[in-house]
Amino acid sequence: MHDKHGANRQLNQAPGETEAGALVPRSRDETKEALALIEILALGTAQVEVGRVKPAAEVISRLRAKPISED
Repeated sequence: MHDKHGANRQLNQAPGETEAGALVPRSRDETKEALALIEILALGTAQVEVGRVKPAAEVISRLRAKPISED
């Protein structure tokens, strides 16, 4: 498995799991990252459930029309 920097990242296999089973993060940082991603997914799901969505074409059109800032 490779991380965002292209480095090979090893994950420990949970005891008793098969190769396709759950993988356990090796570090506290990996656990924090995984929990943050789960939270983002949960927030997105909640927004979909209450109807706070827009068609992708509309969002893409707005992004393309928005000027790029020169910071």
